[in-house]
Amino acid sequence: MQIIESAFGAGLQTLLLRKPGWSVHAYAQWLEQLPARYHNRVMAATHPSLVETYGLKGLHLSEDARARIAPYELRKLREAGRWISASIHSGTADTSAYDAVLLGPVFDSISKPGHCALQFDTIPPNALALGGVHAGNISEVKARGFCGAAVLGAVWQHPDPVQSVTLLTEMLRLWQSPLPVLKNTHP
Repeated sequence: MQIIESAFGAGLQTLLLRKPGWSVHAYAQWLEQLPARYHNRVMAATHPSLVETYGLKGLHLSEDARARIAPYELRKLREAGRWISASIHSGTADTSAYDAVLLGPVFDSISKPGHCALQFDTIPPNALALGGVHAGNISEVKARGFCGAAVLGAVWQHPDPVQSVTLLTEMLRLWQSPLPVLKNTHP
């Protein structure tokens, strides 16, 4: 939990709590361990009841969850000012119903070997880059027109937890830096 708290302290804006196979009870146990001051920065996957109970930032929906969760539950969360996000794997999908979408994989995945980069000709304005994002390519993500990035393997699979927070801090700094101006060297 200390790594999560350090990441929030370093500037992490939103943590997506997505643990496939976890029950709503397992999610609740995890949230009980996280200091309440961070709950409004957590998006929980799949379980709308957690959003209200813990005052979370919002709900994240996988493709399967989008088919299972009733529209009235999403409407209720929206009316309460909560965010709704979704995982999308096509740049042509309608993303207007979501505050943010995770679009990817943009690069070959670090955490899921075999998930290779896809070509996205269109980047929705609410798209966060997902897949293979690290400090060496975060500026490219920004230049492609993504509104942000979701970082998984570069941080969570790092062998040194303290260094992983340092890497996250560096990625945040790089994201906030202006894009370099390219000069035309042709006459």
